[in-house]
Amino acid sequence: MNTTKVNPVVVGVDGSIAGSRTVRFAAGEALLRGLPLRVVHARTWSAYYGDPASGGIYTAPLPPDAENRRIVDEAVTMARRAHPDLRVSGEVIDGSAAVALVDESEHAALITVGARGRGGVLELMLGSVAVDVVTRARCPVMLVRGEEDIVSTVVVGVDGTPISREALGFAFAEAAARQVPLHAVHAWSAAPNDATAEEDDRQRTERLLESWMSQWQDTYPTVETTALPIQSTDVTTTLVDASAKASLLVVGSRMRGELRARLLGSTAFALAHTSKCPLAIVRASGQHH
Repeated sequence: MNTTKVNPVVVGVDGSIAGSRTVRFAAGEALLRGLPLRVVHARTWSAYYGDPASGGIYTAPLPPDAENRRIVDEAVTMARRAHPDLRVSGEVIDGSAAVALVDESEHAALITVGARGRGGVLELMLGSVAVDVVTRARCPVMLVRGEEDIVSTVVVGVDGTPISREALGFAFAEAAARQVPLHAVHAWSAAPNDATAEEDDRQRTERLLESWMSQWQDTYPTVETTALPIQSTDVTTTLVDASAKASLLVVGSRMRGELRARLLGSTAFALAHTSKCPLAIVRASGQHH
């Protein structure tokens, strides 16, 4: 009998109504992968300052165990109702949500986190939790964005870097599991005021994009692919536009910690604010911080 431990899909829950979609989405991802789903809820210790004269920092009582357990049990029940054959477990973990999920990522195939809010404002589960998770997780992270889940294409942004090639492989696997086409998007800049050079650049970019995809097509021969070289200097806007009718947007990220993630110019971080569909952020293998 094979006793190899299987890395699960992990979903963080906070008991909010908005988390229901995240749980169902994570359950679907686990089912697609043939993996178990692990539901986790962090029971956070809340510190507050007492009377300075007493010289101490006191810790507020934890929320009741029954309430924490209810949050997990309801999420587990929801996942099982959505997919009765799925293996689902749940656990209440002491500590902060961000630390809990980053720790979980050490032994997870995927971390799934819910996103709330509109208008480009990042309002993620338990405030800034997903910022820490996205920038520090040891496995791919999926942010459940957009208004609804649709069955459509998987879109991946590629630029030829090693991390974008890893993102491309992840996107191929997602498209194969979902049985949907894959669109690979690459933004490129044209030579100014030169139509002939512009067309040459377009054709060259399309061939380059197709060569990047060919590295994965033997592994996933059933995936229908389309190369989309798009003339643009704004990569984020290009990918946001592509996400509007997609099931999933996939990007690679070299983010190294929260400070870097907040810097303007981080495409993955900008998309975490603006993607119109669920967003998968893939980091380089072995990129642990």
